[in-house]
Amino acid sequence: MTDKKLGLLPRPLHWFPALMRHLLKNFPRILRILVALPVFPVWTIAAAAAGQPAAAVREIMIGELLPAGVDGQTVEVEGTVTAVSRVGGRLTLELSAGTGRINVTIADGLGLPGPLLMHSHVRATGICHGTYTVDGHWVAGSLFAPGSEAVRILDIAPTLWSEYPLTDLGELAHRLQKEGAAPLVHVRGVVHAGRPEGTATLEDGTGHLVIEHLTQSAVRANGPIEILGLLTRQGGDLKLWCGFSRPAIQGSAGETEALPVLTTAEQIHQLSARESQRSYPVRLRGIVTRVIPENHAIILQDFTRGIYVDRLTSAQRPQVGDYWEIEGTTDPGEYSPFVHATADRRRGLGYLPDPLRPSWDQMLNGSMHCQYVELEGFVTAARANQLTLFTRAGRVQITLDDPSASDLKPYEKAIVRVRGSLFNRWDTQTGRIRIGEFFVGAPTIFIDQEPLGDLLAAPIKRVSELLLFDPHAGPFQRVRVAGKVVHADGPLIFLMDEGGGLRLRLAAPKSLAPGDLVEATGFPEWSGPSPELQEAAVHLTGHAALPAPRRIPSAHLLREEWDSTLVTLEAELLQTSREGEADILQLQNGVHRFVARLPAGGAALPSLPAGSRLSLTGVYVGMGGNRAAGRPIDAFELRLNTAADVRVIARPAWWTISRMLAVIGLLLGVLFLALLWIRQLRRQVEERAGQLEREIGERQRIEQERTLEQERSRVARDLHDELGAGLTEVGMLGALARTSSLPEATKERYLAELTDKARQLVATLDEIVWAVNPRYDSVGSIAEYFSLYAQRFLELATVRCRLDIARDLPEHLVNSKMRHGLFLAFKEALNNIVRHARASEVTLTLAVLDRQLVLTVTDNGCGLAAVDQAPGQDGLAGITERIRSVGGRCLVESTPGTGTSLRFCIPLP
Repeated sequence: MTDKKLGLLPRPLHWFPALMRHLLKNFPRILRILVALPVFPVWTIAAAAAGQPAAAVREIMIGELLPAGVDGQTVEVEGTVTAVSRVGGRLTLELSAGTGRINVTIADGLGLPGPLLMHSHVRATGICHGTYTVDGHWVAGSLFAPGSEAVRILDIAPTLWSEYPLTDLGELAHRLQKEGAAPLVHVRGVVHAGRPEGTATLEDGTGHLVIEHLTQSAVRANGPIEILGLLTRQGGDLKLWCGFSRPAIQGSAGETEALPVLTTAEQIHQLSARESQRSYPVRLRGIVTRVIPENHAIILQDFTRGIYVDRLTSAQRPQVGDYWEIEGTTDPGEYSPFVHATADRRRGLGYLPDPLRPSWDQMLNGSMHCQYVELEGFVTAARANQLTLFTRAGRVQITLDDPSASDLKPYEKAIVRVRGSLFNRWDTQTGRIRIGEFFVGAPTIFIDQEPLGDLLAAPIKRVSELLLFDPHAGPFQRVRVAGKVVHADGPLIFLMDEGGGLRLRLAAPKSLAPGDLVEATGFPEWSGPSPELQEAAVHLTGHAALPAPRRIPSAHLLREEWDSTLVTLEAELLQTSREGEADILQLQNGVHRFVARLPAGGAALPSLPAGSRLSLTGVYVGMGGNRAAGRPIDAFELRLNTAADVRVIARPAWWTISRMLAVIGLLLGVLFLALLWIRQLRRQVEERAGQLEREIGERQRIEQERTLEQERSRVARDLHDELGAGLTEVGMLGALARTSSLPEATKERYLAELTDKARQLVATLDEIVWAVNPRYDSVGSIAEYFSLYAQRFLELATVRCRLDIARDLPEHLVNSKMRHGLFLAFKEALNNIVRHARASEVTLTLAVLDRQLVLTVTDNGCGLAAVDQAPGQDGLAGITERIRSVGGRCLVESTPGTGTSLRFCIPLP
């Protein structure tokens, strides 16, 4: 990186005017610096703004004692970033090197790419401030820098290259739009120098983009490189800034130029088997952490990780702790990539790196292979060159390659730390790791605690006291408990005292039975629902009756307080089974299902039918809980000691689930047959209904045709009877009126009769038309037509007509046959009144009562008894017959001398 990129401003020959211009231009930035450190010397800011250091830059080592006169001066340090904190524009980095560390604060850190900093190797320049360590040493504790240009990334974390996959340049615009501002991208292509100075252009065949502020200049001229950087858009162009580059590890198809040189162990470790076969050139420097003389090989560890190197050719014999330089080529190896050396030489003495303390997952997944580590644990067994180590994560078996480590018995039952190069053991056929088996090269064993002579000398703690404060507690601090065995299952023992229950995981087999009084010493473990003593040593002190079991209510079945204690509860038996020689009971209490186990060796359980109500006494074993993680148990099971722990409270009723299911099955079968029969019956009914519908439709059609024929016949008959005779009479009267021999008076009389007859024929025709017109098929139409006809007819007879018609007549339909029959009866009644009743007044009443049309014709004439009827005159009988023909009835009320009342009652549809 050039000075123009490292400084805020260029260095003019006369810097004061330029300083003032740039102070104004960078005023917001300088203000942020002043806010971050108000007492920062003004001369330092001015010098930084002018691009000139306030004093000579002194290089110091992280963690070294601070020399006199350095505090408050500009210094330069190198280290690996182990922590990053950003608050607004202010950035704080923790740099580590060896066992030392220093905090670097950048007032304006917006220009530093955060994703590239973590685990990267950087160089920082700033104002040094001394601090005291816990042991009273005065060291460089913090560094202050005004801007991001004071921090330079020398090498990024090697894992970043694999965490961010390669992206074609043509896809960057879409990715920027999708992910937002300044995503970190991994690209590859060929670099061409650009303008203005300090920029370049990267091309890969799919597109191009501008590169600014590249933090590493290891770029081959016109050669392919890979870049990790932040993607931005300025104007219409895509730009990559604050990027880090390396030679491209994999060339494009058909590339014939030399492969890039790999300079870190992590780069080799990240190669796939196919890539490592290409024999990439390697140039490494690092510390020898293990020597394998029979293979002329070493484990070399640089600041990234360790790697296996063989085929050493130097006459100098490597020693653990030497600093060596290796040149060679890559090879895929049987398990992981390694290096074949082509040139090697010793540079001098080195300092062994700080050992890593791997987690259990890291040891299992193989990522610690060839790494310099330290394992801490309790030695459970020691033989020849092998140690079985009980660690906080699990039990591991370590094989040591130290020829002098032939007698490891003194380490047995001691707490030790084993430091050296870790090798995973694997199956040479499948390449799979052998879980829990490791090989440690160049081991160093540190004893943290000598084997204790009397494990039962420590004071006894109750279960309830295990979580109390203990100033002597540690990751491998033994505790001693005393209690009564409530259940024994091989190496797993359940113990109770007054404070609760706990589990013992025996270090060596021991025969124990329920009721034994014991004292046990072991390492407490809290990852279960109750405390567990790992690697427990047990001393038998006596025997006594089992404690009274705790009764568990059904509402509180899932509680950690019951774990590892003797309890009693009731449940319903679902089914029984066997696992080997053990009896298994599947039980249910409310909504909870659980298992009760009776181990082999005692009396077998009697036959118990499903559905029995049982009372069980056993040890409660919670499942799924973790006190350390605050996770409650989600299930449990009971461990029974003898068959007597199961007591039958009630046998199942005859009406069992199996019988109920059988009855339900039978009923379902009957229901199925009934449904089939109903379906068949419904089909037959539908067929018969369709047939009846067709028959009814045919009959309706025939009836309609018959009704229509009758109506036509009636109309024809009316036309023939009423109009035919009348027209004949009209013709006769017209012929007589044309006779010349008749006197004029006679002719006039015939013409008058002809006129009257014509009027009668018109009225008759109107009646016929009204009777057949469907427009008048209503009660209102009947009331209107009957009123008009009565008034007109009675007026000609000089009889007064009174009408009593209801105003709110309902709109009921009345067919033409009914209307016609009613009208003929009504007409006949009026005709009889005019001819025989000698009445002066007629009252017509029409209403609808109880879905009946009631028509009443009342006169004030002489009554029926006073009427002289000539032989053959049967008008009242004809009226009654007409009303009966339309489904109605006729009521006659008459008083001699006062008049007659005819009431027609016609039912409405």
